[in-house]
Amino acid sequence: MSADIVSLPARGAVPAPSKAEICENIRTRIRTGLLPLGARISDKALALELGVSRTPVREALVQLQGEGLVVMRPQSGT
Repeated sequence: MSADIVSLPARGAVPAPSKAEICENIRTRIRTGLLPLGARISDKALALELGVSRTPVREALVQLQGEGLVVMRPQSGT
C-alpha cells in the first residue's frame, strides 16, 4: 500500500501563473514594445519578475518560438 503526499497551498497564497499565462505575458510584452525587436530575452530575469521558476518561462519561450515571435539559439540565448 502506498501513500501519496499532498501539499495544500497556504491560505491566501496566490497560485503561480500557468505556462499559458506566462506565454501571454511575454507575447504582450513583445507586442507592446516592452521587449523590443531583436532584444535578448533573459529567462532568468523574466522568471524573477513573474515569481516563477525558469522552467515554465522556458516552456513559454519554446511555444512562442513555434509561433515565430522569438528565436532561440543554442549557446546564445533567446
